[in-house]
Amino acid sequence: MCTITNVSCSEIPQPGGRSEQQFTLPSGAVITLQKVRVLITGTMNVTLDDGRSGTADFSICETYYLCAPSGTSVECQIASSDCFVCTIVDNPNETLADVNVNLCVGVQSTADVTVELEAMFCQPREQEFQRPCPKPAPPLSCPPQLSEDPLPCRERNSISPNQAEEAFCFNTDRVYDWVQNQIDTTLTVSIPPLICLYEVTAAEGVCGGISAGDLVCYPCTTPCNETLVCSNGNCGLVLTQTSEACVPCPSGAIELPQDFSCQVPSGRVFNVNQGIFYDEIQPAVDDANPNDTLIVFPGNYPQTTFLTIDKPLTITGFSAEETNVIFPDSLTNTTSLRLRADNITISKLSFFGPTDPTAGDESLLVIPERGTADYYRGITIRESVISGGERNAFIKAEDLTLTGNTFIHTGDENSIQFQGVLGDTVITDNTFLGSPTSRGTLTFEQANSNDVFDGTIRIEGNSMERHTQFALLNTSGFMNVSLFIRENDIDHQTRSGSSIIFLPINFPGLDTILIEENTIINPNENRFAVYVDYRFGGGTSPNDDQIQVVRNILDVAQPWGTVDDTSSMIAPVGFTTSGSTFTMSLDDFDLVDNTVIM
Repeated sequence: MCTITNVSCSEIPQPGGRSEQQFTLPSGAVITLQKVRVLITGTMNVTLDDGRSGTADFSICETYYLCAPSGTSVECQIASSDCFVCTIVDNPNETLADVNVNLCVGVQSTADVTVELEAMFCQPREQEFQRPCPKPAPPLSCPPQLSEDPLPCRERNSISPNQAEEAFCFNTDRVYDWVQNQIDTTLTVSIPPLICLYEVTAAEGVCGGISAGDLVCYPCTTPCNETLVCSNGNCGLVLTQTSEACVPCPSGAIELPQDFSCQVPSGRVFNVNQGIFYDEIQPAVDDANPNDTLIVFPGNYPQTTFLTIDKPLTITGFSAEETNVIFPDSLTNTTSLRLRADNITISKLSFFGPTDPTAGDESLLVIPERGTADYYRGITIRESVISGGERNAFIKAEDLTLTGNTFIHTGDENSIQFQGVLGDTVITDNTFLGSPTSRGTLTFEQANSNDVFDGTIRIEGNSMERHTQFALLNTSGFMNVSLFIRENDIDHQTRSGSSIIFLPINFPGLDTILIEENTIINPNENRFAVYVDYRFGGGTSPNDDQIQVVRNILDVAQPWGTVDDTSSMIAPVGFTTSGSTFTMSLDDFDLVDNTVIM
């Protein structure tokens, strides 16, 4: 099927105006006509039976000789248009359709003239003056054979006594000449071939604007492969078919650049940079070069021992729900996943480890120190699941990012034990799910006296369920720390404890404390939303208004604290009354615009 759209016709201006040429008529008379050139444009649309379509813009130039002297205008119109597909030729990269086009073109030369029209009036009023029309002045006289005066009008009826004659003047276009012509021509329209349509389920590296979720068109194979892995050395793509059949490439889809080579996966772990497949994660890590990218395909990956990442790598799955790394029950009183290098990124993977209530130092994840107060830098874990272990993690790190993860705690210790952090520590948009025995969610506390906390700690946009504490900060080892706890949803449920706790061993190590726009739900009595606990030592105190508690929603059961605590009357914040020597007062809390549910 073919259609013609956007057809237009217009005169092509000529340098110096329309040229003239003399012609001899059959009668022997010689006339002078003007050369008129017109441009006809439009769009040819072709749709094949298999649904593929293509378009081609066309331009046709025509020359006509008309009575079109200087001062006339040329009007061009397409009276009708029609087309049909003549032949179709299939090539490897395209299909060519030859289309016959038929156009009926009308070209007129016109000029603006004044016309006098006489008519009869019944019962006319008395005319006081006469105003004759100006004499028509055409641009030029056309040859007599083309511009003779029209035949005389019929004789008028005699004027009756109640009639009068009146003349009217108006402007109109006078047609000097008019020709019609039929144009037959053939145009070729290129139609893209059928393709396999894939969705990008993973894109790692520098991919030139291609990202997960994009649709990609790939040359057709029948049937289309279920999965393709494509790489050009800088970018690795995992493509998943949208249908088995070959289809036209839809609008908005991306044609895969020619520098990509694609293959059907022959293993479950793909090294994007080297183009090599592996069946297991650890061999792929061992053979990888620093800064390589590994893509882990969906499925279960049972481990026989712990997994060690000891070089800068990016390791990513399709989704955490579909890509499961499962550690054996034998890994008790030890660690399962060990990160020992700078610039490791792990994303969209699930890690499941054993939980042994008798193993106090067991954890699923560990990031150890490289040396004394020397921490691995630039580690990122995102959109992953960390489930199991007495503790989910022991961490010492610099410039650490944990974002979009789900931590499932099944032990009776703290979920994540931060033993030292430097630089920017980013803990955002994570979900922390506790058990009936879970203790703290995020604990910042030295493992030894050489551990250091320095830099910015951002705890923002997280949600917590069923833990005794959300954040415990033992300020021993703190140096120039800026703490931001913002926009978190904290729900203790049955786990009784204060939400944010400071152990005041070294309050001067904290520069900024901002606790802002959190929602805290704690149905357990004698607890606080923010608490400074002197029972375990420490004689330092915050400055006036240093602990900023701003615009939070605080739903904490009353009474707040015990007889051994000093508590605010307007918000669930306080500190220990008994214990070490200290100078703290409620003035050290800056309480602003909090919503307190009594």
